[in-house]
Amino acid sequence: MTKRIISVITAAALLLSLFAALPLSAGAETSGDFGYSVDHVSKTAVITNYYGSETDISIPKAVDYTDPLGTITYEVTAIGASAFSGSSLEKVSMPDTVRNFYIREKAFYNCTSLAEISLNSVYSIDKSAFYHCSSLKSVSIPDTTVYIREGAFSACTALENVTIGNSVESIGNDVFSGCSSIKNLTIGNSVKTIGEYAFYYSGSLKSVTIPKSVEKIEKQAFRECGSLTAIKILNPELDLSSAYFERYTDVDNGFRDVTKTDMTVIGYKDSTAEAYAEKYGFTFIPLEEDTISGTTGDCTWTLDGTELTISGNGAMANYGYGEDNSAPWGKDITKVTITDGVTNIGNCAFFECFNLTSVSIGDTVTSIGKDSFFNCSDLTDIRLPDSLKSIGDGAFDRCSKIESIDIPQSVTEIGSSAFYRCNSLKSVIIPDSVTVLGMSVFSECESLTGITIGKSVSGISDTAFSGCPDLKSLTVDPDNTVFDSRNNCNAIIRTDSNALLFGCKNTSIPDTVTSISPKAFMGCVGLKEIVIPESVTEIGRYAFFNTGLMSVTIPKTVTNIHDNTYDYTFGYYSAGFSINKVEGFTIYGYPETEAERYADNNGFIFVPISDEPELVLGDANGDGEVDTVDATVVQRHATMIAVPYDEEQLMRADIDVDGELTIVDATFIQRYSTKIDTPYAIGEVIG
Repeated sequence: MTKRIISVITAAALLLSLFAALPLSAGAETSGDFGYSVDHVSKTAVITNYYGSETDISIPKAVDYTDPLGTITYEVTAIGASAFSGSSLEKVSMPDTVRNFYIREKAFYNCTSLAEISLNSVYSIDKSAFYHCSSLKSVSIPDTTVYIREGAFSACTALENVTIGNSVESIGNDVFSGCSSIKNLTIGNSVKTIGEYAFYYSGSLKSVTIPKSVEKIEKQAFRECGSLTAIKILNPELDLSSAYFERYTDVDNGFRDVTKTDMTVIGYKDSTAEAYAEKYGFTFIPLEEDTISGTTGDCTWTLDGTELTISGNGAMANYGYGEDNSAPWGKDITKVTITDGVTNIGNCAFFECFNLTSVSIGDTVTSIGKDSFFNCSDLTDIRLPDSLKSIGDGAFDRCSKIESIDIPQSVTEIGSSAFYRCNSLKSVIIPDSVTVLGMSVFSECESLTGITIGKSVSGISDTAFSGCPDLKSLTVDPDNTVFDSRNNCNAIIRTDSNALLFGCKNTSIPDTVTSISPKAFMGCVGLKEIVIPESVTEIGRYAFFNTGLMSVTIPKTVTNIHDNTYDYTFGYYSAGFSINKVEGFTIYGYPETEAERYADNNGFIFVPISDEPELVLGDANGDGEVDTVDATVVQRHATMIAVPYDEEQLMRADIDVDGELTIVDATFIQRYSTKIDTPYAIGEVIG
């Protein structure tokens, strides 16, 4: 027992020393032109350097890190401090990641040639990250961004257009100070604080709207905005005394500190905005009262502040995407109540209402129109009524905060892309009433782990569940006559043709499956290994595109792998808009079969396998072992007691390689089986 404990402790110490040896120093590793460091606990990477000469780059979504235990994929979650500082980059795209992505302090500091950035899934932009990027003309902060730290875009003198997304709660000190060319500024509806000198010296800015969410404007946030002549204040209680909208330095007249004489202030009656206008003698334009109303189709709408109520009997009107055809209640609503009596929710009714968090739908609604809640990125609370029959195309497309949705048994139709990119959605049960699942209906739902298909579903698009990296459970109701998930295989199989239509990272392909359909595992990045049974004869295009596979064994029964132009079946992945080969992708297969042809056509490593048994020297009877029985067999052959031996048996048992089986060969085998050394490699594989 003591020896066992010591052995365990020793093994643990060795393992710890192995991990302690793994590097964590900045820039210690490289992937292509990028230097990176890794965190072995979270399995994430930080880009620390760029060694390339390209001026238009995309930050990689992941890197493959090799350590003594093998190669592991680490998700890139940050650009390190000063990583690209002073570089000659002109265009940069950030990755679209699942985890929070950070741009650290001074990451692009003084990149004076940088003219275009795509921020995608960025969560935090740290201090001076883009300081003095003097060629940058436009910045769009996405809705994934929560923090913009001090001086993030300070001294970007060419910056003209700024849009701040709807998740940012605080604009830090000096964030846009010295951005003298800003002409168009949109501040998101979640911003609560605008920091000191945030827009100091934005001399080209002519007008600005301060959303209702803003609770505080810090010291001199808008000082030196000399062209600013119109401000719209939506918070009636906002203190404007420190903002300095009215102050600037008259450079042409001895750098005098002056107060503007001409400015238009828009706000609510009896608000701080009206008092501010009176104090400085500015023009004041009152806003309409918060509660307004109108008609939509057969119904009436009432807007009280940011809360909307739809009431009446009948259908709502349909709307479109542009300003000329958008819904009359605007996009600042936070809550919607649809009362009993309303039967239809119109197309695009709440299209891109980014601040909408809660929806209550009455028990008489039978249809939800096309794109009705498209990109309502803050929507978390919604209940679908038992009266509902159809969910239109794109109805909840990009509603990224919906974690669960109960689809009632009354629903018979779910449109294409209805829940596309609902990135917080965990599981889905398709009720027995639904018959068809359209294109991309649950595609790219990054947190989706389980799908259950009802008994009446008879049609499923090949992109219905593509790009769901965490998907690990696929179940079909046993009473479904078109599809099945036989043997708890975690896959969807067409029953009549035995074709596997959809798989996931936990799929075990049954040995009754004859084909793997196009796009069956596409986007399943969690898939690390798969066994393809010998029953499979055909594998469709894109079947394993963008998965986590580094190798695959293809049986000789497979006679058709689709690999025409752009048919990336195995060994390819996407990065942004480009398609790349998986470096070192290996195919194990039989020579002169479809596996070897595919490997050769695509330039992948091919490792041949064979069904032929291994030949072991001394194994005269071919049972895989060398023992006294083999010595007896050889002795019988040597004395002509047994039938004549064949060529393979001669190769196995002719120890001294004299071309025949003799008593000498039997003696050597006997010596080996009794553990007496011989000069020959008895017991080793010879072919």
